[in-house]
Amino acid sequence: VKHLDDPRYASFASGEDFSITSYERGFPRWQHGHLVAALDIINSYQQAKATQLACTPLGINVPEVPAMRFLELLKAWLRTHAVMTILPEQDVRSMSNLCRDVLGKPELFLSRNAKGFAAVLVDVYEHLRWQLCDTLQQDHSCAELLANVLSISRNLVSDALAFLLSSPTTMRETTDLVSLEVVVLWPSLPDQHAVPSKYSPRQQKTMKQAWSTTCGELIAALLSSPGCVH
Repeated sequence: VKHLDDPRYASFASGEDFSITSYERGFPRWQHGHLVAALDIINSYQQAKATQLACTPLGINVPEVPAMRFLELLKAWLRTHAVMTILPEQDVRSMSNLCRDVLGKPELFLSRNAKGFAAVLVDVYEHLRWQLCDTLQQDHSCAELLANVLSISRNLVSDALAFLLSSPTTMRETTDLVSLEVVVLWPSLPDQHAVPSKYSPRQQKTMKQAWSTTCGELIAALLSSPGCVH
């Protein structure tokens, strides 16, 4: 693969021992929200695909092998890079360019429906582009200790909000979201709490009822607070 220099990823193109990996993230803490969101999107798609194919067991190849091979390559890359304290700009740029090139070859897509491989790849590509923007804005001279403190804080905020959304409430609308990560919740916030340049009318409609509740209003305010956004 021209965009990836790491030989670890070469086996995904032609290796005979290819298999679908777990639908879990594979790590307890992360450093980069957009990469985690991209991983959640892929896992959600694969899990839905497995259910569609009579719950195909892990390790069994599925008909869309080329697409699944590429998604497994993405998952391996995302799992490695989501936990990096310092994320190399070139690595994110290379993976983003790879997704762009694949999207430019429509003959690779067996399905064109709203929840097919192409749609998943578009969402992943969008998060990679956002991650690249975040990476370019980072001050690479920051101390590693500060980066770890920020990472732990972000994980705490993310886990706390996800708990509030799913455990003590009956917000069924959250089941329509592919992830409860902060970067995925931002586009769904109502207009009074919308984060500039990160809102989506479609997702706002999906979560409208949830945000109108007392608990929903509290969580929306937390999600849009300067401490959470920045």
